[in-house]
Amino acid sequence: MSSVIKDIMHSLNEGVLTELKLSKSIAHSGESGRAIEKIIINFLKRILPSKYKVDTGFVIDVVGGISKQIDVVIYRDSYHSVLEIGEVKYFMVESVVAVIEVKASIKDKDTLHQALQNIKSVKTLDRSNKGKNDVVYPNPKPMQNLVKILGDSLYGILKAIKGEKSGFNSLDINMIEHKNPLDRNEFRNQVFGAIVTEKSMSSTVLREEFKKFIKDESNLNYWPNMYVDVRGGSLRYATKDHKVTVIAKDAYAFLISDPGAENYTPPLLELAYELISYLRVAPLIDFQPDEYFYGSCGKHKEYVRIK
Repeated sequence: MSSVIKDIMHSLNEGVLTELKLSKSIAHSGESGRAIEKIIINFLKRILPSKYKVDTGFVIDVVGGISKQIDVVIYRDSYHSVLEIGEVKYFMVESVVAVIEVKASIKDKDTLHQALQNIKSVKTLDRSNKGKNDVVYPNPKPMQNLVKILGDSLYGILKAIKGEKSGFNSLDINMIEHKNPLDRNEFRNQVFGAIVTEKSMSSTVLREEFKKFIKDESNLNYWPNMYVDVRGGSLRYATKDHKVTVIAKDAYAFLISDPGAENYTPPLLELAYELISYLRVAPLIDFQPDEYFYGSCGKHKEYVRIK
């Protein structure tokens, strides 16, 4: 890593730590908590690609599921709608790529359990809509796919692009996509979940409490992907060949980093790395508009034939 990049990233991290320290001067606990959330949200906005938005609210699916209130929701708004009552936002689970629980302090098992359950409340939602939703992948070879669809005739392809070929609408070859049914067990189709705190329980207590959680929760898809103590260590997983991962189904063990190690990386920067890495592979999840917006017609009052 170049010294310039290293300096920028460490400056971002130090800026967050400084702001978090200042937030302690806010006497009102509720406002102090909101300030901490806003500090983390502003950090994420600075590092995430612009097509992702960051806010707070609830996550919903079309089969009736609703999450607990989530401190930080990272979502797409260029394809999916955001529903709102007053100033309280409800995000379609298909639009949500990551959620983060922010706690000023996690010093007891009840606070940790609450954060774990909040993350789980999003991960249990049905992004597949009972198998109806597709995963939309950009096609890396749009022209080849167009040939496959329409045949080898260049004339036919050009006519289709212009919208002149019978049975085809006008096509933009740069926007051709292919769809696959959503596999809920595939990591990139899931919602990334993390817990962030400024003051954590000891690594020994965290280890024992997390062991209890994973023993009781048999569905690995509901495990958090990461735990971050911004002034201490982080918790991630390790594969059988000792590679660090945030993919629970690949976990052979979990790791708690050592703040005193020579190669220590600030946990907030580790979170930034894992989030960016995940967003590089996270696909667009399609949704069914009629199930969110009741687009199908009810019983008609009048039927007037025009042909």
